[in-house]
Amino acid sequence: MVKMTENNQACPACGSKNQPDAATCASCGAEMTLEPESAGFSDNDPELEYVDPETRVELERYETDTGAEAEIDCGLLRANGIACELGAQTIPGLPANMILWVNRKDAESARALLDDVETPGPDEAD
Repeated sequence: MVKMTENNQACPACGSKNQPDAATCASCGAEMTLEPESAGFSDNDPELEYVDPETRVELERYETDTGAEAEIDCGLLRANGIACELGAQTIPGLPANMILWVNRKDAESARALLDDVETPGPDEAD
């Protein structure tokens, strides 16, 4: 049985507590190879997935057939520490749109980041 301390690490496979220096899980044998969350970008960080409805602004609107572009843009923003959400707007009789929402305080930097990515480089210009 593992003595519980503050430094125990949870198994990435089963969640069991293990000694801080354990190479494999004492319960299931899985390798304890995952890096701590603070070591880099986490694509499912709840703080980057939530935009307060009271302070959100629409940053971009995509047609539904460009939904992949919306996901890529939102992923780019999250990778740069900017929280964003995607939401669908459906109005009867009109094509559906995907809306990219960000917090008002992040709107300017988010717009600059997306504009920078969309600006063609010297080799791409017509």
